[in-house]
Amino acid sequence: MKVWVCTCFDTSFDFCEQKYNVRYDSFDIEIIRGSSEEGHNLFIETTKKNAKLANEATRKFLSEICWLYQSRVEIIAGGGWASHKTPTNVAFRKFARIGGGIDLTSYRQIASTHEQKIALGIYREAFSSNSIFYKFLSCFKIINMIYKTGKEQKDWINNNIEKLIKSKSKIEQLKQEGITNLGEHFYRSGRCAIAHSNIISGEPIADADNHEDNFRIGREIEVIKELAEIIMSDELMIPTRGQLIKYY
Repeated sequence: MKVWVCTCFDTSFDFCEQKYNVRYDSFDIEIIRGSSEEGHNLFIETTKKNAKLANEATRKFLSEICWLYQSRVEIIAGGGWASHKTPTNVAFRKFARIGGGIDLTSYRQIASTHEQKIALGIYREAFSSNSIFYKFLSCFKIINMIYKTGKEQKDWINNNIEKLIKSKSKIEQLKQEGITNLGEHFYRSGRCAIAHSNIISGEPIADADNHEDNFRIGREIEVIKELAEIIMSDELMIPTRGQLIKYY
């Protein structure tokens, strides 16, 4: 029995063309660009038996778009299947995107391993979230994919701080404030403070309503994001768009 997996989503950047046809894993994907009053629509024709896999391929493909174009990708509706190819209409919502940012004319799937796909999914969730606390914790999860213990994570951060480019000024600012062990700082005051909330332990707790915690995590999220990107690019071997443009 043939069915359609239909997904409505939004992006920070608009698609260059009205329609694209690409392939991810074993699925042919059709993307229809949205408008100021409509989300983008993505369609996969498949069988009822493979609908779950098609939905997973949809999400994994959108995670690649987030990584390659550094674009927020919000899945608005989807996850099931329908007997017909039916666009999703989002009532009472306006969409504003930066024009002409995503061009899939030469798209080729970049993730082949299970680990790469997991990392890209976590990255999309982090990049597309409105919560700076969730963004921070998700980026730290990507470091945790390779480095299991807290000591390993802290040591890796300290050993890779010098690689930072986009967030270098924030590192210099933290050092000027007397924070010398950056791995310990990000792990204890960031990762653990967000993930744990035992008030008896005496350990730091990141309070979502506290001004200082919001300021601190908001300032440091770009550092952890760039460190996560180093893990993804250098250790998980996920190519960036810049690398693909240079190669092709």
